[in-house]
Amino acid sequence: MDLERIPLFRRRKDFYVNARAVIERDGPREREVLLQRRVKPGQPRRLEFPGGQLDPFEGITDALAREVREETGLTVSGYLTDLRGTMTVTPAAEVECLTPSFVYQTRRGPVDSVGFFFRVQASGDLTERGDGAAGHEWVPLGEVRRRFRDAPDTFDWLTQAALRHLLTHDWAGHAGPDDSREGVLEPGTVLLVRHARATGQEPGALLTPDGEGAAQALASSLCGLGVTRIVSSPWVRAAATARPLADRLGLPVTTDERLTERTLSGASRADWRERLRASFSDERLCLPGGESGAAARARIQSALADARDPAGVTVVVTHGNLLALALGLGFEDWAALRNPDVWTLHTGAARRWPA
Repeated sequence: MDLERIPLFRRRKDFYVNARAVIERDGPREREVLLQRRVKPGQPRRLEFPGGQLDPFEGITDALAREVREETGLTVSGYLTDLRGTMTVTPAAEVECLTPSFVYQTRRGPVDSVGFFFRVQASGDLTERGDGAAGHEWVPLGEVRRRFRDAPDTFDWLTQAALRHLLTHDWAGHAGPDDSREGVLEPGTVLLVRHARATGQEPGALLTPDGEGAAQALASSLCGLGVTRIVSSPWVRAAATARPLADRLGLPVTTDERLTERTLSGASRADWRERLRASFSDERLCLPGGESGAAARARIQSALADARDPAGVTVVVTHGNLLALALGLGFEDWAALRNPDVWTLHTGAARRWPA
C-alpha cells in the first residue's frame, strides 16, 4: 500500500507538531477560558488558545507547559480531562503515547501539521504581553459561545476548529447566566452521577488530579440546573465528586450507604470481569461473599426513591456497576461508562446528560 497516496499520510517536507492549552477557571458567575491574540507582523490579531510548535525531541506535555509559560506567564497545574502518559522504549526508539483532550489535523492541501489540545488549569500571574502573544482575557463560556456564533472570524482557524469540538462535547452541558437552564429540568428529576476517576477501588480511594479537575468541571455544568438536593455514596471518591457542586450551591452532601458499590465477590478473583459479565446476564448469580445484581438493583432503587426531591432536582453520586444496574444497562454499556458520567431520570425514562 502506498501511504503517500492517502491524504492522512501525504505531508510536506516541513511538518509541524503543536501543543495548545484550553486554560479554564471558575469565574465569579460562570466558567471562564483564557484567550489571547497572536502578535505577528502582517497577520490579523485574531483570538486563539495559547500554545505552539514543539521543539526537536521535546515531549508534548513539556512543550505545552513551556508554551503556556512563555505566552501567558502561567504555570500548568493540572489537567481537566483524562491524561494517560506512557513512554515506550525500544533499542532503536523512544515513543511517547498519551491521551490529549482532542487532536486536530490540517486538511487543506498536503498535511503540514497536527496538534494536541489539552484542557488544563493553571496558576500564577498573567503577563501583559508574552512571547508573540498579547491581549490576554478571561472570557466566560457563555460569551465564548455567543462570539463564536455571531462572529466566528474573530477567532483564528485552529481555534474555530477547537471551539466546534468543545461546544458540542466538553462544554455542551454548560449553562451561562444569560443562557440559564434552570427550570429546563422538571421538578422530580434525578441526575444520577458516576464518580470521577479515582486512584483505586477501595472505599477510601481518592480522586486523581484529573478526577479532581473533572469534578470541578462537572460542578460548572450542573450548577445552573436548579439542583436542590445532593446525595452521595459515603465512599471517598463519590463524596469528593459531589463536594465541588455542593460548595458552589451552598448545599449539604447527604450520604447513603445504599449507594456504595456492589461487591462482586468476597475474595479477589483473576476472572472478575468474566464473572461480572455473567452477572449482567443472570442477576440472581451471587458469588461467595458477594451481592447479586438483583439485590444491588433493589437497594439503589430504594435509595433513589428516598433521595428524590419531588419539588426540585436531585443529584445522586454513586458507582459504575450500581449505576448500570439502576439504569438497566448491559455489560458492554457498563464498560463504556465514563468517569464522571451523568444520566437524567424522570418519570421512569433515563437519558445521558448532555443528550
